[in-house]
Amino acid sequence: MAPGITVAAMVTLMAALGSPLAAQAGAPALAYRIPAAAAVTYHATDTLAQTFTGPGGTATYTLATDLTLATTFKDDPGGVRVTADVESVSATMAAPMGTDALPVEVTGAYVFVLRPDGAVDEVSGPEIPGPAEAATPLAGLHHQWFPLLPGAAAAPGDSWSGTVTWSHEGSTSRTSSSTVFDYTLVGDTTVAGSTLWKISFAGQAELTSRTNQNGTDLTTNLAGANSGFALWDDDRGLLHSIRVTFDYSGTMNTPMGDLPISVQGSSSRWLEN
Repeated sequence: MAPGITVAAMVTLMAALGSPLAAQAGAPALAYRIPAAAAVTYHATDTLAQTFTGPGGTATYTLATDLTLATTFKDDPGGVRVTADVESVSATMAAPMGTDALPVEVTGAYVFVLRPDGAVDEVSGPEIPGPAEAATPLAGLHHQWFPLLPGAAAAPGDSWSGTVTWSHEGSTSRTSSSTVFDYTLVGDTTVAGSTLWKISFAGQAELTSRTNQNGTDLTTNLAGANSGFALWDDDRGLLHSIRVTFDYSGTMNTPMGDLPISVQGSSSRWLEN
């Protein structure tokens, strides 16, 4: 999930030119603050493909989710308070027997505080009843939306690391996730006439989910690698967009261990305002 300019090629070009990108545009203040526009709209698409292999054979399911988030930013003692209302959402599941729309209802908004370095303090989240709560990425979206930042000015080539940990407990599912990320400020680029700063990242993730399906408790343990990039608009003090992929594998089982199923998958997300 990391299309675009290759990081290695960009770094090689910078070295060949012998002129740091910071000299072309002032070093950005990579810290979350109240943006120039206190209300923006983000659009997101997420595609998740999973293959399950067990005693009964192999089956692949692909879930595509699209949503629009009306987002506002306000000052908060802990940083920036973000409120994101889901204006629209849809999901489609492609299964061996065909493709169907997955009913998705979202009540309430994502409300959380972004610290200057991007750590999230959750205030409240929306209610997502039914199978969409466990099947879609909506439950943990606000923890995976904004990349971690150094919280200060940075120059091309600067790197930083951090861990994103979150958990969610719903009516029929419980999920916990932990990812260790490494970030690098690659340099600046131009999109639609605006100068944006490109941040590449890679991470190692572990995720555990417990769900109840038709009266059967299922536990899924996954591990894999994240990669991607984010574009930061320093003039607006705002995340312009982020693309991330997650390639993983793991197992699904019952508490008694009598339903061993191997799981392999890949997810791809693009979010942009």
